[in-house]
Amino acid sequence: MIKYRWNTAGPKQINHHLLDCDNTFVPSLSSRVDIVDYSAKLFEQAQRIEYFDKNDLSGLLAFYLVDDQEVFITSISVSPAYQGKGLGKQLLFELEDYCQKNSILKIVLRVSKDNKNAIRFYNASNFMAQREKEPSKYEYKMIKHLKKT
Repeated sequence: MIKYRWNTAGPKQINHHLLDCDNTFVPSLSSRVDIVDYSAKLFEQAQRIEYFDKNDLSGLLAFYLVDDQEVFITSISVSPAYQGKGLGKQLLFELEDYCQKNSILKIVLRVSKDNKNAIRFYNASNFMAQREKEPSKYEYKMIKHLKKT
């Protein structure tokens, strides 16, 4: 059974992980943000679900509480050596479990329209593209509604 940690990785571990995953993002993460600054922001402000292999951060889901009913996933990443093994899906399950326990009903994220693999992944996880009044040329807003328990 995979064990997850919450909010234990330091900014250097987050930075190392995001650099390892940089080219798995579409477009690459480094083309959109300064990874050092982004790592510090995730460390300081986001809630994080983390998977470690020994001392290496190999999976990360970072999110923000929007309000008492909604979370926003700002980043989900799995090191290339662990991709295709269900780790991303397990990170989402862990978030959903957290949401159910805290009566949170909605998970929201944004995904690049060019990232076909991520879109398939989110669709398979029951996220739906949301129509927006002013749609982005580059991203889809995707939402998963959770049932009340």
